Amino acid sequence: MRLSNTNYDLARKIINYWLPALGTLYFTLSSIWAELPFSSEVVATLTAFVVFTNVVLGVSKHKYENNPENFDGDIVVDDSYPEKNYARLELNEPVPKLQKKKIITMRVRNEGGSQ
Repeated sequence: MRLSNTNYDLARKIINYWLPALGTLYFTLSSIWAELPFSSEVVATLTAFVVFTNVVLGVSKHKYENNPENFDGDIVVDDSYPEKNYARLELNEPVPKLQKKKIITMRVRNEGGSQ
């Protein structure tokens, strides 16, 4: 299953912000009101879920970024010459095919002195 950028960003926000905030809220309210059950268990479960899903999303992102089929080409930056900024495009498809797309996705690859 491939997530769109919007869905991926939403998943990251929920996992990294909303779920930890929910766990903190539940734990705090259970300390104040003492009527909310299993505060430690709820927080531990949420923490385990957050860590697991972050690992899954991290592996997925790594695979996506290392698959050249997900990109239309590379912008190769060469900083061997400090007085000039050099970059070149290496396209994975012919220009006429790229012209038909509304959006293209490029990776940045560094070459030269400071990699």
